[in-house]
Amino acid sequence: SLVTAPVLQLPDFTKKFTVETDASGKGIGAVLMQNKHPIAYISKSLGPRQHAMSVYERELLAIIYAVQKWGAYLSHAPFIIKTDQKSIKHILEQKLNTPFQQAWVSKLMGFEFEIQYKEGNTNLAADALSRKEGAELLMMALDAASVDLMTKIRNSWSSDPTLDKIVTDLQSNSSSHPKFTWIRNELRRKGKLVVGSDVALKNTILDWLHSSSAGGHSGRDSTSARIKSIFFWKGMMKDIQNFIRNC
Repeated sequence: SLVTAPVLQLPDFTKKFTVETDASGKGIGAVLMQNKHPIAYISKSLGPRQHAMSVYERELLAIIYAVQKWGAYLSHAPFIIKTDQKSIKHILEQKLNTPFQQAWVSKLMGFEFEIQYKEGNTNLAADALSRKEGAELLMMALDAASVDLMTKIRNSWSSDPTLDKIVTDLQSNSSSHPKFTWIRNELRRKGKLVVGSDVALKNTILDWLHSSSAGGHSGRDSTSARIKSIFFWKGMMKDIQNFIRNC
């Protein structure tokens, strides 16, 4: 269950990623992991057209959705995809019979991965489906030697007058700020974790995702893709450019 799920951790770009996917009649979900430790969960509800798809096609859709969503993490090295659909294990070796299969499998081109079969009852991606649909609910924690990142992020909301008001408004009226959500005591903008006007905190995030071994000392485009897939703050692109220019 989500209550007993492992504490989510930050990714280490020196280690191999694993993507587990799951699909139900109502939605698709996935979990991004390393060494069996979850890093991120995503889920998405399905529309009428997707409801009419076969189980095979919905599972394929879950894989495509996850790989596209986490492309900034998965494009740099080979990774593993785990699915509870045995037939998908050999999809790249099969003749693709429908336009849907041909179009969607083409979206996997350029990625290097191995598909492995995993029993459904041990598939952690099912957890993603039980979370709020359509939201990318990502909790993060720095390693034991570092400060609690989430605590600093939460503190940045209360110390930022604009964000503090947004949180207060959302707590009394969840539709008061359409682009923002307040779920499980997390402030998000379009699914991205919001960071307040704390310069030191922003630099901590930038330093980790750009300069550390996990970030691989990547360039502006790669760094911005990774940060934008997780966080939101005003002036992010300018901050990224300035940080990389001065590093």
